[in-house]
Amino acid sequence: MNRGRTWSVLGAAVVLLAGAAAWGLVMLRADAKHDPTIGNPADYGSLTADQYAVAVRVARTASSDPGNHLTSATAVVVPGRVRRSDAPAGCRSGRLLKVRLTGRFPHTVVDHPPDTASRGPVRAVLLTAVVSTGQVCVGGVSVRHLTPYKHGGDLMPVLSTD
Repeated sequence: MNRGRTWSVLGAAVVLLAGAAAWGLVMLRADAKHDPTIGNPADYGSLTADQYAVAVRVARTASSDPGNHLTSATAVVVPGRVRRSDAPAGCRSGRLLKVRLTGRFPHTVVDHPPDTASRGPVRAVLLTAVVSTGQVCVGGVSVRHLTPYKHGGDLMPVLSTD
């Protein structure tokens, strides 16, 4: 009886090890297929793969100046419309892509009204774009340090490979 129990425990251990090995091979294969230019699905946050790709394109364009140094780049899709009359038609679709880039933007010049208390270097670039195309509807900057979007897609892993 004791010998049969030993064999059953040993058999169960072999089955578990074989399962773990098979799972490891599946994960290695998935890693080998991963394309770093489009990002890892774990970085997408609340974005779909297409929305993530559009957000990366918007962020790359906005941060292309060689003097810029990004510390964070996140994006979210939100309900809403841009009501400016000169905004592209897609900006009134009801869903917008918001991209927040934080870091140093030394070549970005902002005209401050004389009564503005907010002076200093640009620390964040804020963009609102059409979800499907990435066409920017509204752009802005901040001299305050802003935190990344919660539950947003993390664009830094792709942007840092540029």
